[in-house]
Amino acid sequence: MSQVKDMILVIRIGQRSFYQSTLTVDFQLLAKYERITILLTLSLKGCRSLGHYGTNCSIPCPQNCLNGVCDINGDCPGCVVGYKGRTCNEGVHLDSKYYII
Repeated sequence: MSQVKDMILVIRIGQRSFYQSTLTVDFQLLAKYERITILLTLSLKGCRSLGHYGTNCSIPCPQNCLNGVCDINGDCPGCVVGYKGRTCNEGVHLDSKYYII
């Protein structure tokens, strides 16, 4: 009887997950081999010019994204001081003032 298990493949760069998939693996079948090589094709999608996102890379990143960069969905990897949220559009309390766009 084979031991089929699901493995989750996650590709991360820094703190961000870029790809996740579930692979079904038969470990009993793999145990017959001394060495196993798994080849993956990784296709990175994104815009060549920083500061834009979207299908045609024509949408500017939100203005409060740290260093003016965002991912392909328009989410910011970090925010400038005074903002938070996926798109850095939420003002945060800072020295008794609220910063709101």
